[in-house]
Amino acid sequence: YGTDVIYDESVVYVRGEPVATPIEYTREVMELANPDVEVVAEAPVVESEWTPLGVWALVQENQGDAVMFFQLSVNKVGLISGAYVNVVSGEEMPVVGQVDRATQRAAWHIGDQTEKVFEAGMTNLTEKQASCLVHVGLGEMQQWLLVRMENPELPDQPATISSSSEPEPAIVSNP
Repeated sequence: YGTDVIYDESVVYVRGEPVATPIEYTREVMELANPDVEVVAEAPVVESEWTPLGVWALVQENQGDAVMFFQLSVNKVGLISGAYVNVVSGEEMPVVGQVDRATQRAAWHIGDQTEKVFEAGMTNLTEKQASCLVHVGLGEMQQWLLVRMENPELPDQPATISSSSEPEPAIVSNP
């Protein structure tokens, strides 16, 4: 994500240093994203124990509107919790993961999809946009973009498209 992590065919570089093969790197991220905790769909949240990281739209650049959203929080020991919503499919699942304190790498998965892992830098998650890697299998990843939502309310359905086949008339004001 960003320029800190670069995938080569045989080596993954972090900050210019070779760290692992793509398969080894993905395994490490999968372990990080799957902490040994029980997933609870509606856990009681004590505000002093969890820090919100925000609501994020998950998008691919120039690939249409965002339909997938994350709400992420982190606790003092580095566990990540939250929710995932896909407004087109109606899918809603809990998010579970953790932060590697040494590297400040955050990794999480949704629901029981423990081999599909999302990864971003904690510093990036303080910005308005954050590059993230989506690991979709051992050694396979895609670069996506997280965009912070200004209004933290998640949409509950896709936008309605007009049933009229006629275009809306343009409103032109005279100077």
